[in-house]
Amino acid sequence: MMGFFMALFAIGGPGSLVAMADPTRARLFPFTMALLWCSLGFWCWLILFGLIRDEVLSETAEGLLFNSGVLLAAIGGALLGFTIGLRRKRRQGIK
Repeated sequence: MMGFFMALFAIGGPGSLVAMADPTRARLFPFTMALLWCSLGFWCWLILFGLIRDEVLSETAEGLLFNSGVLLAAIGGALLGFTIGLRRKRRQGIK
């Protein structure tokens, strides 16, 4: 699972740079930003969860919170990245 989100980061980061710099690929910018922010949401959640896990949570709550948090962080990050990409695309006037 961690490799999947690392691959999203490895594809989304350079893909966002290419989509931002190349006018012929600018229409792909929202999708590459969604990949990048999906992975960033996951990694932020993983670090935050690792910090609060031992002090606060029981074993049952730990499993439920981790799995639901991964899902929400990935979806939330993807939506945030896609929204950022759409706003930039609209501001640049790209169709």
